[in-house]
Amino acid sequence: PAGGAEAHSEGLRLIAEGKVAALLLAGGSGTRLGSAAPKGCYDIGMPSHKSLFQYHAERLLGARRLAAQHSGRRLEEVHLPLLVMTSEANDSETRAFFAERDRFGLPPDQLHFFTQGMLPAFDERGRILRSSASQLALSPNGNGGVYLSLQEAGLLEEMSRRGVTSVFQAPHPYPAPSGIVRVLPLCFLSDSLSLSLS
Repeated sequence: PAGGAEAHSEGLRLIAEGKVAALLLAGGSGTRLGSAAPKGCYDIGMPSHKSLFQYHAERLLGARRLAAQHSGRRLEEVHLPLLVMTSEANDSETRAFFAERDRFGLPPDQLHFFTQGMLPAFDERGRILRSSASQLALSPNGNGGVYLSLQEAGLLEEMSRRGVTSVFQAPHPYPAPSGIVRVLPLCFLSDSLSLSLS
């Protein structure tokens, strides 16, 4: 596209200056994929047998390296946080998966987990469901709850304090199963950062 090189360069500049964070929505399980594990743990059948989480982490690491080279900064000076939204059902397993694999090389101060909120569950007639006689049944509040969850986890404030001005989320809420979705398409960063923190 016209202006692609300039937009690419601007995207690298924004990353190098620490103004961007990446958002991964990973609250679901892989039941539709034939796995009980979190979706991001799934091996999509590529020759490398990498998990979806590993693919996404490596793409972020690549974006950091490119931004460092482009700006003349050392890699350690380039901060590109990854915000991973989990669910109550898969939070501990997702965290353990990253920890057991040394976060796939992501710096510990640039990887942040937070859980999506829960809402009362209803049946098809609109009646509130209960998990017991004295307790409401709860379900995850969906991808639309990500912004409230980020705020409640204190991550919007922390990102703002660190100088992050925008959180990049792919055009469709960025589901972990999408191995083909590019993390941080640089040509989009300068024009369509999806969430301003200011």
